[in-house]
Amino acid sequence: MKPYPPTLKEKKRYLVFEIVSDRKFGKEAVKQSIWASLTSSLGSMGLADAEFAFIDFDEKTQKGILRCTNRKIENIRAALALLPEIDKYKAFLYIRAVTGSVKKAELKVI
Repeated sequence: MKPYPPTLKEKKRYLVFEIVSDRKFGKEAVKQSIWASLTSSLGSMGLADAEFAFIDFDEKTQKGILRCTNRKIENIRAALALLPEIDKYKAFLYIRAVTGSVKKAELKVI
């Protein structure tokens, strides 16, 4: 069986986000809130179709990296805009940048 040609593979994009709030949050609380928001708005199939992954989160700067396919970026951004709170505290998740490589995303987090 032949592998897929590069033209049929989905391209991945990395979203650099920042949490704006009066309080600092831990990695697990942020991860659970993002997953809950995405599954409630996109559903399990939509989330699987987007090939979503939580890559990293820095607790000091409150910035992190998410991964999805390039065709579902707008759906993910819309679902993240509906995130009302993290760990029962008001918070706003702001998308700082969208990049095509993890290396550039990590540079923007630092």
